Amino acid sequence: MAGTFLFSLVGAVVPVLNAEVYLVAVAAFAAPAKLVPVVLAATLGQVLGKIPFYLAGRGVLRLPMGRYEARVEQYRGRFERSRWAVDTALFSSASWGIPPFLVVPYLAGFFDVSFARFLAWSLFGRALRFAAIVLVPVAAKALAG
Repeated sequence: MAGTFLFSLVGAVVPVLNAEVYLVAVAAFAAPAKLVPVVLAATLGQVLGKIPFYLAGRGVLRLPMGRYEARVEQYRGRFERSRWAVDTALFSSASWGIPPFLVVPYLAGFFDVSFARFLAWSLFGRALRFAAIVLVPVAAKALAG
């Protein structure tokens, strides 16, 4: 569990460390009873790793956004029209990955989504995403035999 948590935490900040690929590999070899704690550890790691992005959006931290600053500006117009647009984007991003979950926590902070709402949507979406991902190898193993 600690390895999953740490991998997901670092992967939340370093996009080349893909939590989804990691979870597929873990689910392929782990006992099904251990997968719920694995999903929870991955969810917590990913969401905790996104908190600095949220805080940067709130102006509490300054992060080197680099090439992502242009993406933030791209979404600015969409989100300024509706407060629910940010909630929808948070859930969609956390669960489906569209728009990228690297950018959306920053936008949530920038558009003054409360920390509780940010956490709730992020935890819910990531937990659903990771649960669905670990079910793929489990279902494949069950079908194979």
